[in-house]
Amino acid sequence: MKINPFHLFTRGAFFLSLSFFLTSCVEENTKAMDQGFDRTALLEHYADNIIIPNIEDLQEELVALEAAAFAYTDDKSSANYEDLQAQWKKAMIAYQYVSAFNFGPGQTSSGTLSQRLGAFPVDTEALENYVSTGDISLDNPNHNTRGLLAVEYLIFDKGKIYANIFNDFDYTTEGYNRRDYLNAVCSDMRQFADELLSEWLIYRDEFVSNNGNQAGNSVSVLFNHIIDNYEHLKYDKIGTPLGNQPGQTQPEPELTEAYYSGTSVEMIKENFSFIMDLYFGSKKGGNYLDTGFDDYVLALPGGDQVNYDTENQIMSTSTAISKLYNFDHLSDLVTDNPQDVQKIYIEMQALTPFLKDDVASLLGI
Repeated sequence: MKINPFHLFTRGAFFLSLSFFLTSCVEENTKAMDQGFDRTALLEHYADNIIIPNIEDLQEELVALEAAAFAYTDDKSSANYEDLQAQWKKAMIAYQYVSAFNFGPGQTSSGTLSQRLGAFPVDTEALENYVSTGDISLDNPNHNTRGLLAVEYLIFDKGKIYANIFNDFDYTTEGYNRRDYLNAVCSDMRQFADELLSEWLIYRDEFVSNNGNQAGNSVSVLFNHIIDNYEHLKYDKIGTPLGNQPGQTQPEPELTEAYYSGTSVEMIKENFSFIMDLYFGSKKGGNYLDTGFDDYVLALPGGDQVNYDTENQIMSTSTAISKLYNFDHLSDLVTDNPQDVQKIYIEMQALTPFLKDDVASLLGI
């Protein structure tokens, strides 16, 4: 068999480049550590003051959501219905503040934390098939038929006509199947949150001690998942409904997160607030004075300018998002006022290189 010398050259060049890239990453990360910045303290702060408390909040809200679902399916009073919807919203907000933790205990054999709790858009056809056949096993790979957005589909009517939901949970076989399915999904999420919290309390020490410059160190893993969460917000929650993705020719409002409850804008704000918390090391509802990645950047040569530019664009993006009102429906905005949503997308695009290139490069990630 003849060997093409060009293939040998490109293959050799590739591995030479890869070797140089990996060596450079290690050197950069070593430089970052040599500045005396306490990576252990940073990881302790994130684990003890952000990650575990946020998971505790989620677990509490999902326990309450399970109880509210059982209460409503037992007694379809308007008060129970309103309580169920209100509790779903609390759980959905709590989810936004853990949605980046798809590593460690957040990565399971049955899917990541985000797949288990926040998959969207809902596969309504498959979900309705499970309901009609009485299949509440949830023993299938279709994450888009369960989780918080599946619950939203079951308990919210986009037109806000309560009778539509009330009638869906009637006293027919289909209605009882629907109740069972709702309860099964809520119980599944609560059980997952129980396990997630228990495992994080064990995993915490491993997370903190993994503070070196080896591949898969906790600083790199955490920051990469912050970026992943940011990209998910930008592309999936905003860009896709707006119609900005390859292959799209127009807005697709039905692909909006929280489509049925009309809380998409509010969830976008909460998700971006969470990303800001992670960059600045802020506890939920706290200020930005805690130790975070911004402090790590500032501790490195050239970090002043990188952090200044990054913070400026974070604030510009935050300002653009804040101009939308919580009661706005993103599904309506992308159709009726796409220019307002496009402004946010443009600001988010501008922030991407600061996080993915400048900050990540400086930290050796």
